[in-house]
Amino acid sequence: MSIFAHIVQAIFGKSEETAFPISRDQLEKQIAALAVNTPQRHNWRTSIVDLLKLLGVPNDLDAREELARELGYTGAIDGSDRMNTWLHEAVMKKLCETGGKVPNSFRD
Repeated sequence: MSIFAHIVQAIFGKSEETAFPISRDQLEKQIAALAVNTPQRHNWRTSIVDLLKLLGVPNDLDAREELARELGYTGAIDGSDRMNTWLHEAVMKKLCETGGKVPNSFRD
């Protein structure tokens, strides 16, 4: 299963229903609801590492490099601040676009 698919399932579950795009605000409310149940503070609104930690998705460099490839990052895949910032924004954007459904292109 792709890293992005793990992210989707951690936030939205395994629903196979047709999904529609959602707003950034709706997405953030969904993630914030998950954050309430964790004792550790996460800076998930800006940090890809913290977002992945909150969701229980692998957040090590290998996982982030794989996620960068999945989402089409064209810069150096090196774990840099630039890559991580791009990844966070790309993940949030793709989650909003897909409305919580894993696109076929991210399925094994």
